[in-house]
Amino acid sequence: MTSTITTSNDNRAQPVQIAADTYVLQDHRVLAGGGVLHVNSMLIRGAEPIVVDTGVPGNRDAFLDDLFALVEPADVRWLFLSHDDVDHSGNAAALVRECPNATVLTTWIGAQRLATGEQRLPPERCRWLDDGGVLDIGDRALVAQCPPLYDAPGTRGLIDTSTNVFWSVDCFAAYVPAPTVDIDEIDLDVWHDGFVRFHQWNTPWLDAVDAGWWQRTMARVTSRQLAVIASAHGPVLRGRHVERAVEALRELPALPWVESPEK
Repeated sequence: MTSTITTSNDNRAQPVQIAADTYVLQDHRVLAGGGVLHVNSMLIRGAEPIVVDTGVPGNRDAFLDDLFALVEPADVRWLFLSHDDVDHSGNAAALVRECPNATVLTTWIGAQRLATGEQRLPPERCRWLDDGGVLDIGDRALVAQCPPLYDAPGTRGLIDTSTNVFWSVDCFAAYVPAPTVDIDEIDLDVWHDGFVRFHQWNTPWLDAVDAGWWQRTMARVTSRQLAVIASAHGPVLRGRHVERAVEALRELPALPWVESPEK
């Protein structure tokens, strides 16, 4: 299934459904030198709705408008913060204020790092969900899993075992020429180039990984029957493109390094 971006009167991309009761809330930033970087979040609107990441403060009004067009604030039961970077947690405090029944899920280290910045969260409304932890949200079980690549120590992705959607955080992302919902909308060579550049620049330790560790890490991904991969910073991957992206990720450590742009 291919989804095209739709825009509202203020010319911003609107949420797109990627699976049953599952929506990507879209945002993007224009890159110096051309192209864009997605800055997305996700909503699972099940028996106990859960918001996954919250985007950047500069998009706060649009983020909350888009979210609350899909779910009532009082119905939100969970907020999953994949990690503390501002492009993932930038509207967490605002969301907690708007959603009185929401419990925040993150890691211990993520919460400690958040406490040093602007996104101070009420401790009594926080719980830890670490790698391998399972959350029952009434009509489905969600599993926290560290993605293969990440840029913050507390990073955890989230797998919905009912839809096999994987929120992969920064992993499986790509710089793209224009806002793009689905990988089918762009040339695969263009996507692959943006995929390689994003991961090399976002995880500069990539070329130092041990081959055995990398294969074990990738095996955790391939052991899952993933139907959809949604990242915060790239197009949605579905169907045959999931396998294509997994193989592209597997090959990354062996690829020549691409220099970042000069100013």
